[in-house]
Amino acid sequence: MQSLEFPQIVTHAATATERNQRRARAGIDKALRQRLERDADRLELLGSRSMFQREQVEASSDVKQHARYGIDAPGVVRAHIVFGSLLALTASIGLAWPRPNPIPASWSIGAAVVAALLLLYAAVMLRSSLVSKKRVRDRLVAALALSGNERVLDAGCGLGLALIGCAKKLTTGKAVGIDLWAAKDLSNNNPEATRANAAAEGVADRVDVQTGDITRLPFPDASFDAVISMTVIHNIPSRDGRDQALRELVRVVKPGGRIAIFDLLHTSRYKDVCKAQA
Repeated sequence: MQSLEFPQIVTHAATATERNQRRARAGIDKALRQRLERDADRLELLGSRSMFQREQVEASSDVKQHARYGIDAPGVVRAHIVFGSLLALTASIGLAWPRPNPIPASWSIGAAVVAALLLLYAAVMLRSSLVSKKRVRDRLVAALALSGNERVLDAGCGLGLALIGCAKKLTTGKAVGIDLWAAKDLSNNNPEATRANAAAEGVADRVDVQTGDITRLPFPDASFDAVISMTVIHNIPSRDGRDQALRELVRVVKPGGRIAIFDLLHTSRYKDVCKAQA
């Protein structure tokens, strides 16, 4: 009887062991699946964070690469805004003061009118700096009729508005900008900012920025195919100085070259001087 029962006992014991092993393997497989799922969730989260960080970096780069051409005569604009605001405040207090009013009504009305004029002029100057001068630049550059291989001088380039406009028309040519970098004439006026604008506009390889006086240009005769200048020459205080700057522009342009000038004052004189020098 024992020889018949022994195999049955062994068989039953082996079956129970197999069941235990299967349960153990199932438990291990379940634990592995859960861990893999957690790892996949972590990887997906890390990937989302990495993508978000890349988007932030790209957005930041876009902001950094935006060209900024400054505000013309920033001190004048600031003064108009400050004094206009003070007069507007004075007029408001005077008109709102209860009777008897120590400030005559005519004074308050006059202050309000002057404040409105000052603030309007400041708004016009801001619009000119931010919008209008870009349109003027486009017309001035178009007047040069550049074919792409010219060497162009921007006399008094500032932050590179006209300089970069010319460079965009060039292929094998070069746009050279020269300035004394006077901060009173243009906000943030410095050569590093001009080079940064050229890089932002994708023309850094076609732009050369230098420091110099347009009344004594450091270039040989007939060294440029075209010359451009925007709202610069009127900043020279004396007529002799302005005439000398114009003679320098004519000197450095090649025979048959083109000169395009936009300015706020004295333009009829500019034409006469350039014709006489030519």
